[in-house]
Amino acid sequence: MDPDTPPQELVEAYIEAGKNPIKPIEVSTGPVKENIIVGDDVDLFKLPAPVVHGGDGGRYISTWHACIHQDPDSGWVNWGMYRSMIVDKNKLAGLLIPYQHGPMILYQKYEARGKAMPFAIAIGGDPVVAFIASSYLPAYVNEADVAGGIRKEPIELVKCETNDLMVPATSEIVIEGEIRPHERVEEGPFGEFTGFRTTERGGRPLHRIKAITHRNNPILTMSCMGMGCDEYAALVSVTLSGEMLQILRQNGIPVRGVCVHPWGNTLSTIVSTKVPYANVAHQISSMIWGSKAGVYVHWIIVVDENVDPWNLEDVFHAVVFQCNPQDGIHVYKRTLGMTLDPFLTP
Repeated sequence: MDPDTPPQELVEAYIEAGKNPIKPIEVSTGPVKENIIVGDDVDLFKLPAPVVHGGDGGRYISTWHACIHQDPDSGWVNWGMYRSMIVDKNKLAGLLIPYQHGPMILYQKYEARGKAMPFAIAIGGDPVVAFIASSYLPAYVNEADVAGGIRKEPIELVKCETNDLMVPATSEIVIEGEIRPHERVEEGPFGEFTGFRTTERGGRPLHRIKAITHRNNPILTMSCMGMGCDEYAALVSVTLSGEMLQILRQNGIPVRGVCVHPWGNTLSTIVSTKVPYANVAHQISSMIWGSKAGVYVHWIIVVDENVDPWNLEDVFHAVVFQCNPQDGIHVYKRTLGMTLDPFLTP
């Protein structure tokens, strides 16, 4: 697509790709198998993992990647993006928030049964991998299929060396291992996408590394998250807007557009719609908050259809001059929050 494509067109293209998924294909090998390191030879410190921000608790190797986990019951494979910090040469500590899909598989399936969960972390390679891993697709939708739809051709996957997970064959680096039940180690803090370092150092799931495979002269992709429009903010703006727009359309809301703006990424949503009946804003909010896409959203702004949700000047004008501050603002108490919310009381 043209680099100057308007954001609403990007959102529509993302929705269309999701409607036309293409399943991945398995290959016998790929560039990520050019070097295979297993067992005692594994050494995470040989990879150029940076201290991303001043004040971070350690060197973070996973900030722009795909964490790969598989549901042991359904076979559903989830690609997510969850940060991880080097503990020693063959151990990582990761922040796994319970209502993210990969962590749900760990806590509700593997740990609950006293079993170790295999995992893989795919770093670099085709940009669509990190793009789709940072999305908020519904449960039981395979991100690899949607990635194929976006590319209009299948992703090539290759089997891990120490478990049965399939990883993108063109990755720069793949880290393989397992998370054993209830093993925790200190992780954090880390400067997050909110622009704040909000999580104190604490006990988080220990990742034991069994193998590392990588290309010759691999490139370790990373994101320096924080204030401003970083990679995560830009991509989530498209994917979250698309997921929420689909939810509202499927429920018959005459919506013009949905904007999860990069400057308020993940935590805010702007919806432009016709007003078919009174109090439709409450219904819209309930639909968003009841979805995976809306699990982190705190602010929902509903404006008339004549307001472009991607034009913040128009939105601000509508809020200031059309919203009754007494009757037009509603606070829902005791809803979900998350560990990374900067306003939480320590």
